[in-house]
Amino acid sequence: MRQISIRTFVDTYAQMNKEENVQQHIHEAFNSFQLLSELRDPHQYFFFLYVDNDLAGYIKLNIRDAQTEAFADDVIELERIYLLKKYQGKGFGRLLINKALQVGKELNCSRMWLGVWKKNPGAVGFYERVGFKIFDEHTFTVGDEDQSDWMMDIYF
Repeated sequence: MRQISIRTFVDTYAQMNKEENVQQHIHEAFNSFQLLSELRDPHQYFFFLYVDNDLAGYIKLNIRDAQTEAFADDVIELERIYLLKKYQGKGFGRLLINKALQVGKELNCSRMWLGVWKKNPGAVGFYERVGFKIFDEHTFTVGDEDQSDWMMDIYF
């Protein structure tokens, strides 16, 4: 999980961020201790997608106090949807979204939200195509740089 997290983050964000900020984010967000802590948290859910025995991607969902923003208990956050480049554009992203929506419904949530960098129009467009709508914005910090994310949601 650590390797795919780093690889997908670098593939998506390295070209638009300072190298030291990317490395700091990787060190803070994807170190073994942090990932193990997330995996053990009962309010965080991970689902992994394998294609021909190859880990192609995963989603990370947060409920209650594990969310990166404070929302009601019937709201779920899609914090990560990471998919290796070679699997993008083949329907696997939609498959992961569908899994996230299924889990949200099973947990009796009324709404799912996510944050997406405003400078990532491909991702914003993808989320809009699967039904998410922009409702606000928040700050996501990479290293020493504060970046502006769209907050998008979808109702069940």
